[in-house]
Amino acid sequence: MNFIVEQAIRIAVSFLSFKFIQYYDLDLEINLPYLRTVYILSCVTYFSLASKLYQIVKDLDDQTVLEYPDLKSNDPKAKIQTTNCKYDLKKIDRGMIYNALYILGVGISHWFFGINQLMIIHMFSQVSSLLLTPVMRIHYFGSLPTGDLQRPWKEDTTSGILDSLKYPVETNPPATEFIDEIIKIDKTEAASEAEFDAFKSKEKEEPIPEIKESAKSTAVQESSLRERK
Repeated sequence: MNFIVEQAIRIAVSFLSFKFIQYYDLDLEINLPYLRTVYILSCVTYFSLASKLYQIVKDLDDQTVLEYPDLKSNDPKAKIQTTNCKYDLKKIDRGMIYNALYILGVGISHWFFGINQLMIIHMFSQVSSLLLTPVMRIHYFGSLPTGDLQRPWKEDTTSGILDSLKYPVETNPPATEFIDEIIKIDKTEAASEAEFDAFKSKEKEEPIPEIKESAKSTAVQESSLRERK
């Protein structure tokens, strides 16, 4: 499955969910129990597939060593060493945790704020997103781990959110590095502006060499004329 096919599936799922929202009357109270039932079945389907996938990876127990750069470390030479089995299980765990948090958000939006559209969107997207993950495509559909399926996979929104929850805001490594870079840029710009101002003021104080030479030659000519007189 190439990138174009994957994106086409995602667009089709989004289009289907929005069409469902458009034609399904969410204002009728009688429709809500059916919507809740279908959403719960979708959640059960997701966690059933994810649990089965977890067991498949665990039973396979691929101990091939996987080594890749640690992008969160300040040391550019730092690397993470693990196995394919542990790496895949970690990805599945993160996906289930993220989906559980999303379900919690959808539930709060539905019960306390009366927002029902999120249930429909997530009802379609959670299962389709799981089926399109690299770990599902490798272990469930038998795709080869080459190309875009070669480990390590690109970090997704899930890992970014879960990693940010480990640190308080003031000690979050990515934020700290970003702020440090901004400070360095500000200092560099300030130093450049100071050097430019000093250069301009010095330029005003000192006459241009050509003007100095012409003034000197004029003075010599005037003195020679006086001597002749």
